[in-house]
Amino acid sequence: LGDALRDKGDYAGAADAYREAARLRPEEANSHLALGVSLLMAGRLEESDRALAEAARLSPGMAQAETARGMIARMTGRRDEARDRFLAVARAHPTAVIARQHLAEMFEKEYDDPASALRMCREVQDLAPQAEGVAECIQRNARRLAGSGRMAGGGRHQVRQPRGARGALSTVLPSPRIPSRQRRRRAL
Repeated sequence: LGDALRDKGDYAGAADAYREAARLRPEEANSHLALGVSLLMAGRLEESDRALAEAARLSPGMAQAETARGMIARMTGRRDEARDRFLAVARAHPTAVIARQHLAEMFEKEYDDPASALRMCREVQDLAPQAEGVAECIQRNARRLAGSGRMAGGGRHQVRQPRGARGALSTVLPSPRIPSRQRRRRAL
């Protein structure tokens, strides 16, 4: 029922259905994840964060829950917490594209760190070559770096990715950008 309501864009209704599923099976992390994402899409950020924290507690290292919690931190102005959450996801999950997309945008626009932004854009391109805006991100940050005289390999924010790590892409969350209230309701 929650999936059907979510697919119709009724995120509040979906959240009610997922809340009931989480009540009936409190040990299942995916019920809490679905509840948290629905609440996020409905704009109920505090409730969403609590549900996502429970999903992460039940399934430590759950990339989708931690990425969504990073999105909430970012949406509520806690940029360092958001950055740290996205970095932790990127370090633990070599294929976590969405966390890297958020990091690229944050490094470029919020931290004025084109070297780190460029590195994240390149990682996204390696993982998802067709990702929207990735080529432009690389070009833009390469130009900024060339103009600043800094080296492309640097940057203040490091993500260590295991060599040869590739796999299925994270696709649970809808967008690398912080969704506007109206787009949150249409996404997912």
